[in-house]
Amino acid sequence: MRLWLDVEDLFGYAAHHARPTGVQRFCCELYGALVDAHGDRIGFVRHDPAGDGLRVIGAEAVAALYARMAEAPAPKVARAAPDAPAQRRPRAGWLPREVRAPLGRAARAQRTALLAGFEALRALPATWRGGARTVLGPDLREVAQPGDVLGAFGSPWSEPGQPARLARVAAATSARIAILVHDMIPLERPEFCDRAQILAFREHMRAALPAADVIFANSRATAGAVEACARREGVALRGAPDVVPVGARPPPSPSALPEGLAAGGYVLMVATLEARKNHLLAFRAWRRLVTEMPRGRVPTLVFAGRRGWMVEDLLQALENCGWLDGMIRWVEEPDDAALAALYQGCRFTLFPSHVEGWGLPVTESLAMGKPCVASGHGAIAEASGGLTLQIDPDDATSATAVLRRAIEQPEEIAALSERIRQEFHPVTWAETARALMAALERAR
Repeated sequence: MRLWLDVEDLFGYAAHHARPTGVQRFCCELYGALVDAHGDRIGFVRHDPAGDGLRVIGAEAVAALYARMAEAPAPKVARAAPDAPAQRRPRAGWLPREVRAPLGRAARAQRTALLAGFEALRALPATWRGGARTVLGPDLREVAQPGDVLGAFGSPWSEPGQPARLARVAAATSARIAILVHDMIPLERPEFCDRAQILAFREHMRAALPAADVIFANSRATAGAVEACARREGVALRGAPDVVPVGARPPPSPSALPEGLAAGGYVLMVATLEARKNHLLAFRAWRRLVTEMPRGRVPTLVFAGRRGWMVEDLLQALENCGWLDGMIRWVEEPDDAALAALYQGCRFTLFPSHVEGWGLPVTESLAMGKPCVASGHGAIAEASGGLTLQIDPDDATSATAVLRRAIEQPEEIAALSERIRQEFHPVTWAETARALMAALERAR
């Protein structure tokens, strides 16, 4: 059995974004572990731009892509010092919302189209443009063998027609199809998603779930959401989802902290700035802490992550108040070394997300020995292993009380740090790869 991994979505993501989010990080770490353990039993494919099949690419192209995203340029820091005006992004804030919103969508669409054009140029053969990053090899239907597995482990719903493409190749080669579902959020909690994303995700899942011979999920919560979706949509699954453990790699050597941050002087929230991640609760809590506690007792709150969607009002509010007079800072798209430094230097971390497929920032925090104040339900609770201070993401008042206690009682944080040191045993990505391959062997 050989496992062929469809990575078209990974390259599509990298064409638009400098840094990986949780899904891309999960996939690339898993892919690396699979190659390390199984060598030439692992292959990679991209979609044939001139046909309806899959074309083989080298593993080195995938590794190089991940290295480029992990080693992105130095982070940009948005902050407003107490004695300085807020740093503002250029925006048409004076326009009415009914005018500003469609203008913003138009601008984003233009940027997306431009980036897609650049990606198309990168996909041209090397002889046409002086050195392509990926060289497309043979059509998979020419090299795959009966019993091989076609794997879609990323976010292939972003590639229209992907399930049908896999089904055609599987039928032509007598291969099986395996998918890995990271979350069902667009269908489970659609209020946090763009309408186009919801429609694309639903269309993809209606096609992908019944076509999959093996379905993997990254948590029990996600597995339950897959089964609930299948019942709701009238989709017949070929088997119950198989939950695979989520790995955590040793952190890289940290770089220096961004200017103005000192070890022990801040609390860290690692997450894309989007409504679902609940930066609004963090902002509301910090406003109350700054108001109610003595000056100098409240640490800075650091947001680390790229800008996402549905946060225009939040960012406007932050700008209006000078990022709470400099008490909130935003480190945009830190690379892995910068992120390691931020984890290493924080007092504790905060992750108040409404819903997740797993909760990788919680796992990363615990792997760094840092306590985390996190939402206490679903997959986030699974990721925590009982080693977090739990909050209700819908209750800013009680969350503020937990955060105040964590700030005012450092001995509680120290005791939790010791518990983490003794009780947290991170899964390696090698274990994730081993569990996945064992499940595929059992399903033959």
